[in-house]
Amino acid sequence: MTEKCFNLVDSPWILVKDQEDHTEEVSLEKVLTNAQDYRDLAGETAAQNAAVLRLLIAINHTVITRMDPPVEDEEEALDRWEEIWEEGRLPEQAIKDYLSRWKDKFWLIDPEGGFLQSKTAEIGTDYKAPKLTGDLSESNNKLRLFQLRSGESKESLTMAEAARWLLNVNAYDDTSAKAKGTQPNGEKFPSIGAGWLGKLGQIYAYGSNLFETIMLNTVLLKSDDSIWGKDKPYWEEQEKVRQRQEIRMPDNQAGLLTFPSRLLLLKEQNGRITGFNLLGGGFFEKTDAFNEPFTTWRPVKGKKNEPVHFVPRRHDAARQIWRDFASIAGFGREKEGQETHLPGIVLWIKTLQAENLIPDSQPIEFTMPFVQYGDKDFFVTDTSTQSLMMYPKLLTEAGEEWRTIIEEEISKIDTAAYDTGILAQTVAEASGDSGESVTKFAVKGRALAYENADEPFRTWLATLNPSTYEDEEARQGKREELQRKLRNCFLRLECTVVGVPPVNALFSRQVMKGGKMVRVLSVPEAEMRFEAQINKLYPKITQKEGGTE
Repeated sequence: MTEKCFNLVDSPWILVKDQEDHTEEVSLEKVLTNAQDYRDLAGETAAQNAAVLRLLIAINHTVITRMDPPVEDEEEALDRWEEIWEEGRLPEQAIKDYLSRWKDKFWLIDPEGGFLQSKTAEIGTDYKAPKLTGDLSESNNKLRLFQLRSGESKESLTMAEAARWLLNVNAYDDTSAKAKGTQPNGEKFPSIGAGWLGKLGQIYAYGSNLFETIMLNTVLLKSDDSIWGKDKPYWEEQEKVRQRQEIRMPDNQAGLLTFPSRLLLLKEQNGRITGFNLLGGGFFEKTDAFNEPFTTWRPVKGKKNEPVHFVPRRHDAARQIWRDFASIAGFGREKEGQETHLPGIVLWIKTLQAENLIPDSQPIEFTMPFVQYGDKDFFVTDTSTQSLMMYPKLLTEAGEEWRTIIEEEISKIDTAAYDTGILAQTVAEASGDSGESVTKFAVKGRALAYENADEPFRTWLATLNPSTYEDEEARQGKREELQRKLRNCFLRLECTVVGVPPVNALFSRQVMKGGKMVRVLSVPEAEMRFEAQINKLYPKITQKEGGTE
């Protein structure tokens, strides 16, 4: 019988980096009790970091709500949070006491199943080590063309690596694994979709060090400012989740953040992990699942006279996150007739700011890690992350006017991107292209516009402190700063889109299109129209104090 080995409480397995970007593996106890000394998690992918962060938040949430006296209401929750924030470090002794009490549940390898594992998974799909690693992730019958690992590091993992990837698989597993057997009533098991985090449009608040990040994301109040149910992480549960079992969504943060989307069982040989078995785990309805604070949402219209519902808004690697800023900062809520639901973490940061628990002077980075899937979430195609830096006051009533301005500026960028697509399309037609080729040029032109606007817009947003730009003149000056940058950005982009066209593209001509003769604009005409549109969106502004564009 396999003996217990590698306890996550005191064995190093979590990758962190310090303020000088030096990385090391540390234990669960060390990362929590010394979080103020680390700048951030430093795992293999941003998605994996998010899975590890949720575990740290769950433990912290459990510990601080149970400290004597335990948190019983909303006022006590905010007082407890402020007390720890001002201390500048997580409650060391309380964390050590908690982890000591539950240490036996944190063995990675255990005859009873191991941390975040289940003996039930023995009958599940058998996978080799490459399927476990999210930076490698191959199926049993499809190998990667370009390998990131080789030799022993590909065929097996260290205990520390396996512990990190165990959390990752539970969070983001695809839908390729098959159910085994049938339900007790003889019916087939239901489809459960990707792992819970794979269904989300994740969003987390990051501070200047890991302590601040954990605390900012320790959301002690629900979106309606009420208190959560009593924390109960999965390792404290007596009744374990069964294969593909539909349950009620946990009403407590620790239970949700440690929820087993998959039933797994690692296979150990000579001190290394060589593979694992997997079954679908628990699942719950994602519609209006507002107990999840770390996702953006999108509205889904119901039948006539039915209320609007919300489902998680997944991120798209090809789409800049600020283009969906309304789903983060709630611009739509300020427009009559538009429905929106803000991420719980954004509402929490708004509450902390409104209660003066976090400073106006320190911007917060909202980070959005994600995994993208192929057809019907059957396989993972990409993992990435995006981020936005902003001052928390921007989310409060004091930032309402600025939120309206930002929405208007994003709308202008959308228009400029459309015009860039038209320019690219016209250049292609003038050069003799037709059909799908022209459409592809238009799509590429719009994509280039957003790519070029990305850095100027995010930089401008990160420096937009409502406390600094309070009066109308200051707001207008800050707005014009962005407009000057974007004007120059799009006018420079014109040269890239046009390139060096062939001679025939310099003259307009008649061509047959849709059964009739139509006039195709020349490249010079297309350029003139584009420049006119940019001038309309962003009129030339001369900087004050003798400055120029």
